[in-house]
Amino acid sequence: MLIRLVTLVGLLLGMQNLQASEWKDIERQARGQTVYFYAWGGSPSINQYIKRWSTFVKERSGVTVNHVKVDDISLAIQGIQTAKRIGKSDEGSVDVLWINGENFARMKRDGLFGESFVSALPSAKNINLDDPTIVADFSVTTDGLEAPWGRARLVFIYDQERISNPPRSMKEMYEYAKEHPGRLTYPEPPNFHGTTFLKQALLETTQHI
Repeated sequence: MLIRLVTLVGLLLGMQNLQASEWKDIERQARGQTVYFYAWGGSPSINQYIKRWSTFVKERSGVTVNHVKVDDISLAIQGIQTAKRIGKSDEGSVDVLWINGENFARMKRDGLFGESFVSALPSAKNINLDDPTIVADFSVTTDGLEAPWGRARLVFIYDQERISNPPRSMKEMYEYAKEHPGRLTYPEPPNFHGTTFLKQALLETTQHI
């Protein structure tokens, strides 16, 4: 499961058809600018992480990263939709958006993205762009419109005194659940962890896109 970072480059900054060769020009133009990064602000540790790296970006590139902490990222998306509707996309307040798969699907459906940009990022050489979890998000092909920011892992907890040979794959977990009704639990969607569990189950048990 990926936690994803979406940069709305084409929509908000007008940089369509981004090429890797243009990156140095982008860095030069960005020096002295402020980037408004809209992201969930409910985790003190993640907030501290963003703050620490914002300081690094400021020192290295001369760019100020303003972390706009939000409880519900859909409110930021509504602002983007409004800016597009009134023809003021270039004047929007959102530069970078931390987003999940459901909202990515919504934004792509509503045409809120610009052109593909991921392959032009300097960090693209460190990304397996053929990874199924990057090729598609929430069953929607990403088409280079969102960049992965990090990975999250789910941990299966079991009682060693009751289970000597726990399931070690989603297929085994499915068989265990059939043999032991009511003994396997996970958070009910739309809880993030519950949705993530089901997405991981689908990735392991169905044919990849």
